[in-house]
Amino acid sequence: MMSQEKLCLITGANSGIGLAKATALATQGHHVVMVCRSEEKANVAIESVVEAGGRRPDLILGDLSLIADTKRVAREFLATYDRLDVLINNAGGYFPSRIETEEGLELNFALNHMAYFVLTEGVRPLLESTPSSRIGSRASSFADRT
Repeated sequence: MMSQEKLCLITGANSGIGLAKATALATQGHHVVMVCRSEEKANVAIESVVEAGGRRPDLILGDLSLIADTKRVAREFLATYDRLDVLINNAGGYFPSRIETEEGLELNFALNHMAYFVLTEGVRPLLESTPSSRIGSRASSFADRT
């Protein structure tokens, strides 16, 4: 990697703010790894980043509303990359009715809170070993689980 290039991990990167951030970072020449739940939507998003002139992002598929899958995403990232400059916890949603995940957690809590904690903790070794690494977190304000 060139010295100015950052390795950026972005969750919920197939739409909205996550996609906008992935596009902005990729068009600046950074190496972006998108975490998305839907492969179909992710592939469309990746092509839109490339069409905007950005470097082709890498993809890790995962459902971050599930702790087990969030841990797998972290393990996959650790097994593939040797650094992490920027972690953007962006995946999220708002679900007005109570919905429980397969693991028995309320969906808003699982996706907007536990996923951020579990993923950040999972990639912490790389964050700690990468000088000047940064974490940004935000949660979505709408539900789109299609």
